[in-house]
Amino acid sequence: MVAVDSQPFSFVENEGFKWLMATADPRYSIPTRQELSHKLIPDLYKNTFSEVNTVLENVANVSVTINFWSSRANDDYMSLTCHFLKEGNLKCLCLEAIPFTQDHHTAENTKIFLKQTLESWVIQDRRMSG
Repeated sequence: MVAVDSQPFSFVENEGFKWLMATADPRYSIPTRQELSHKLIPDLYKNTFSEVNTVLENVANVSVTINFWSSRANDDYMSLTCHFLKEGNLKCLCLEAIPFTQDHHTAENTKIFLKQTLESWVIQDRRMSG
């Protein structure tokens, strides 16, 4: 819920949320914000990264697209998506989606975004395999 709804980690400490969870399932133990930020979210990231690498393991070619879009709140974002064929089926993965803080969607800003994203994937891949 924190990740899907872009809530701060402290959301789990809100009284209304605690009441909701206690009502829904009194047995459920709500994780602390420290557990979210130091354990659960990093573990989720590592697992997702590993799953994406597994999916792309035997893919010979990918088509990469960069999209610019705005949320309903008029916040700008950039995303990096790859499309590929796997077992004869067209697949798509969103590799990155980040806030776009530049004033313009220029080729230079797009190049910087793409370079940073690909470098972060290479660095993460080295960490996971090392």
